[in-house]
Amino acid sequence: MGLLEMIYAVIFSVAVVIYVASTVQYRRLMGAMEKIAQRSGLRLEESLQGVKRAREIHSAVGSASSKQLLDKIEAMIPAFMLRFRVVVGLGVVGLVLVLFKM
Repeated sequence: MGLLEMIYAVIFSVAVVIYVASTVQYRRLMGAMEKIAQRSGLRLEESLQGVKRAREIHSAVGSASSKQLLDKIEAMIPAFMLRFRVVVGLGVVGLVLVLFKM
């Protein structure tokens, strides 16, 4: 394994770890938002997902904690999508490197 492949493997591994950590953080925030909805006795459609669901919970509950969570979730989405694109991009680069190595 050459130096380029080693550097690539390290960068890809770090990107995957950051992406997984972001996913865990997002799910944790959405779980906290769901707990707020449950405490208030709110019943929502199961078809609502992600930020739309969080917005619906906040509009129905209207508490300061739900607003704070909604702000965190909305701030996280662009960074989350950027990390996803980085991981996919690095995966494609790795695939190209492997194919040209063959």
